[in-house]
Amino acid sequence: MILVLSQSYDLSTDIAQKTVRERLAVILVHLEDAGLSEEGTLKITLTREELANMVGTVTESVIRLLSEFK
Repeated sequence: MILVLSQSYDLSTDIAQKTVRERLAVILVHLEDAGLSEEGTLKITLTREELANMVGTVTESVIRLLSEFK
């Protein structure tokens, strides 16, 4: 369990030093573990607001960045 907490701390520290774009990319990569569909899209249910909260930004920024990533 200490290893998991250590990994979580390292991830939190790493994410805190990144730009919003980089943080969103990291979160999406970690969410990939939830599984990909046959089309290569993430199969998760999150609102844009929930995703923005995870990234630590406003919803509008997440919407814009997701459009750019697309």
